[in-house]
Amino acid sequence: ELNGQDFTTLSGHTDWGTITILAAEKSGLQIIKGDGEEVEWVAPNYGPGDLLVNCGDYMTTWSNGIFKSVIHRVVMPLGETRVSIPFFGAQAQNNVGKD
Repeated sequence: ELNGQDFTTLSGHTDWGTITILAAEKSGLQIIKGDGEEVEWVAPNYGPGDLLVNCGDYMTTWSNGIFKSVIHRVVMPLGETRVSIPFFGAQAQNNVGKD
């Protein structure tokens, strides 16, 4: 999807696991802000050396909605590159709810 000078490299989604930790050299991540018909995409405020932490869908379920998985996407200006290192934490499905 081309939008002016930006290119959406990964469309809006939530992470399905428990937690995601992201290290990125520069921003490109956007989160959805708002509800219903009044929504906008905004960039979280973080800089070099910072880690961004996202709760996943499992965390939302386990916390009874106290922690929410956020819809997010990746947008980059055309012609630029972005290096990011994500860590995706997830519970093995066959162990959910077992002692």
